[in-house]
Amino acid sequence: MHIDDDVALQTPVCDVLGIRYPVLQAGMAVAGNGRLAAAVADAGGLGTIGSMPGGVPRDQQMDAVRRETRLARSLTDGVISVNIPMAYGLGDQLLEIAIEEGAQAVSVTAGSPTRLAPLAHQHGLRVLGVVGSLSQAYKALDSGVDVLVVEGTEAGGLNHPDCLSILALLPKIANEVSLPLVAAGGFADGRGLAAALMLGAHAVQMGTRFLASDECHIHSNSKQAIVDAGPDGTFLLWEGRHYPSRALSTPYTKHLLEQERAETPVEQRVRSADAQMDGNLEAGMLTVGTSSYLIDDVRPAGEIVRAVVREAVQILGAAAAYTHP
Repeated sequence: MHIDDDVALQTPVCDVLGIRYPVLQAGMAVAGNGRLAAAVADAGGLGTIGSMPGGVPRDQQMDAVRRETRLARSLTDGVISVNIPMAYGLGDQLLEIAIEEGAQAVSVTAGSPTRLAPLAHQHGLRVLGVVGSLSQAYKALDSGVDVLVVEGTEAGGLNHPDCLSILALLPKIANEVSLPLVAAGGFADGRGLAAALMLGAHAVQMGTRFLASDECHIHSNSKQAIVDAGPDGTFLLWEGRHYPSRALSTPYTKHLLEQERAETPVEQRVRSADAQMDGNLEAGMLTVGTSSYLIDDVRPAGEIVRAVVREAVQILGAAAAYTHP
């Protein structure tokens, strides 16, 4: 499943996480299923189980995470992570599942990893902390995380209210923090991986690119909507508020944006499972990043990993021609 032996791209993130290639799959709460995580891990990247795979009801959430983590572990010997969003008060339960089902890492989002990081380390798990600002990076560093995932406003789903581009945020954090860094937000190909390495990261995390993969269990309508997305295919909802969210431009999200602009009460329940699992873009929000503009097809996740690494190696090699002794 790996790239030709003569294609090597090993970075500090690979060393810390025990992965072969510097490509990580984002958590993607609803879309992060076991088959997808296993395919990414089997190709040499980091596969991640989402915190609410399949968009199941809340009382079935932990069973779904356990089932998908167990499935991934049965399909690959590669490295599997479980996403833990701290904002929902389920951190202890999700960490317990990660430990019991043999995950090797956890990715902590939407909150501080301070309390969970020592517990995860006690059981030999690596901890990734997702940050969207320099202040969050400092706090995550103090918490003892092993890897920082630096996420720019190009990313799908929840964003930091500063809404900084990865092009500005990543070099700033790289200048200030001495930890292995992962760039997230707007990455879908080898050019992006090569650029991220030059900006100070040691890997990329991709969510939207893996949504449009064979193994991802979201509806084919939703995958095709990503492939069809144009330059104005996404926008930020609730910009300027606490944690804006980037989503695909659909009838439903346009309705939410109209409510926001009119300053009328916004619907309390933002339906994402309806769009992702049922393919009903009239009734749900499909959270994707700006990298949707770069995605032209749906293909196997392992093939995506290999293509990204192969292209990055070629570009980095070509760039060496610009330097002179």
